[in-house]
Amino acid sequence: MTNEIELLQLVIREYKLSHRILKISTELLEYLDSTAKQIIRHADKNGISLENRHKLLEITEKSTSIIGEINQDAKKSQLGIFDMWNNKSD
Repeated sequence: MTNEIELLQLVIREYKLSHRILKISTELLEYLDSTAKQIIRHADKNGISLENRHKLLEITEKSTSIIGEINQDAKKSQLGIFDMWNNKSD
């Protein structure tokens, strides 16, 4: 019985850790996306030519795509363990 309880506690700790890592990763992707968009807006507003503009656009597209994939996978949880995914207070 003790082994089962310890195993369950380990699973819960691992879930919490993976949830935190996933949340931090998503926040970093959102920050990267918004920063790249801000650089493009600033350049456009001030007539600055960006030699690697296409790379910034790729960054925004890829980060948006990855965030979408994460959100879609989180919705697939049968136990609803990612229901608090949209709760930014964690």
